Amino acid sequence: MNFLFAKVYEEFKRQAQVNATFQVTSFIGIVFFLFGIIAYLILSEILNLRIYTGLLIITTLTISLGLAYFGYIKNHKIDVLENKFKDKKINRTVLYLIMIFLPILLLLIGASLITILKGGIILSYQF
Repeated sequence: MNFLFAKVYEEFKRQAQVNATFQVTSFIGIVFFLFGIIAYLILSEILNLRIYTGLLIITTLTISLGLAYFGYIKNHKIDVLENKFKDKKINRTVLYLIMIFLPILLLLIGASLITILKGGIILSYQF
């Protein structure tokens, strides 16, 4: 993931984006948010907790954006990662496809895991 974050940041800087730090913070925050929601939903189903509220979403999003900003931007970890992976190349088209499909894939994985844990139906297969 660090490689992906470094390459996304490098791409935003290459395009001379004024808000490159904001955009990469948003991207990292969304990825952390989706991982957090997936983990919460799985744990809540395992422990049979039914406390899924809007406050939980806002709290998870705030914590995710805070972790992304303070962990990568403010501590300059993203700059260290950018220098570390400077020699490694990735095709720009592949990078954009990963940026688009990673959140969608995380949503699908989370929904599938919850359906399997709850005992639902996916493509006419009963779990």
